[in-house]
Amino acid sequence: MSLEALLVNPGSQIYYDPKFMQVMVDHLEWFRKRSDTQQVSIPPSELHKFRFNLFGFLAHYNVPQHKHYLTLQLNGLKHDHDFDYNLTTLLIPGDSSMEYLQQRYQTNYNI
Repeated sequence: MSLEALLVNPGSQIYYDPKFMQVMVDHLEWFRKRSDTQQVSIPPSELHKFRFNLFGFLAHYNVPQHKHYLTLQLNGLKHDHDFDYNLTTLLIPGDSSMEYLQQRYQTNYNI
């Protein structure tokens, strides 16, 4: 197997643009209320295994990389290592909501 086959697709570059990242943060309450935002229970054994490693937890459960930053923000975390025993559930944004906001952003800014 080649190294390229092991690489994770990070998703569209727009999700890493600082301006769009700020737009996502500005819409946290909107994301929380969306029906496609998933509320996932965190098994205690997994929480112990991935304590202080939110991005490792998300990668283990195949949450696309472009959702990691918004998931961090949706759950009130400032850093990846803030993932600890205080969390029993995790909000993960839905694809359609993220795509909708991306399209609106690109339309408004002619990107």
